[in-house]
Amino acid sequence: MPTRQLADDLFFIALDDRTGLLRVHGDVVGSVLAGALLVELALGEWIEVLDESVELTGDALLRRKVPLDSLAHKILDTVLGQPDLLSPREWIVFLAGSAEREVADRLARSNQISIERRRRGLSRGTAYQPAEINNAAWPRARLSEHCRSRRDLDVYDVVLAGLCHASGLLHNVLDAAPAGTYEQAMQQVHARLRPFPSVVALLDAVENRVTADAATLA
Repeated sequence: MPTRQLADDLFFIALDDRTGLLRVHGDVVGSVLAGALLVELALGEWIEVLDESVELTGDALLRRKVPLDSLAHKILDTVLGQPDLLSPREWIVFLAGSAEREVADRLARSNQISIERRRRGLSRGTAYQPAEINNAAWPRARLSEHCRSRRDLDVYDVVLAGLCHASGLLHNVLDAAPAGTYEQAMQQVHARLRPFPSVVALLDAVENRVTADAATLA
């Protein structure tokens, strides 16, 4: 199975593999994928959130280590090249417009999906066909099963649950789950992420931005 990446798993959770379409509006999925890409950098200790600004860590500034993933490397270079300090919300807005395409391209490069441009009348759209249905379904199935069984989630799945909550996808993941499953999952999110303030700040910014996106679309 390919290396796990938060934004990739979130993309597959948002993807309806029967239609090849995303389950949430493009503006919303762009914001939450942008947040996921920033969280990947925060978990890798390349960026941190200080006083409502996204900043590079000392190791990242001195290039003691760089991400092996080309997309993560590109975003890190974008943060490095920005002359002004931006807040998490501003970075999410900045990255949201290209996040869906960037994550889809990363998945296509690793042969996990094929990208299909569709045209219906005067409108055009994009569909994504998983190369392996089981691999595409695995992130949703894994997170759903772990939450329903009330097991302790690892940090990766705690963050993924937080991103799904911010995008509204956690309701879909836990469809028909026993009462209290959602609440118990969110308790884990809040408890397990206390040692990761930068990740918490990014998740809060994602949720606020998605709420604003949803209000605009209403």
